Amino acid sequence: MKVALNAAEMSLWEFNPEQRHFVFSGTEILQEYFGKLSPISLEEFMHLVDKSDHSKVEGIIAGTHKANDKIRIRSPANL
Repeated sequence: MKVALNAAEMSLWEFNPEQRHFVFSGTEILQEYFGKLSPISLEEFMHLVDKSDHSKVEGIIAGTHKANDKIRIRSPANL
């Protein structure tokens, strides 16, 4: 998975439902940027998510939305 993410220059936030936190995986540059936040609680993660995408995240966690939907994440520097 890591090789595919690097090749596509993409990132992934993986939700751990038991601990209710997200863990970040991504390219080296993005890892330096967002990896410092990882792991991050659901509440902290939702502060990074664009407000118009909150229902998507809630739906993905509940299993009612596709997990491959695009979610816009704001820069932690802009909070």
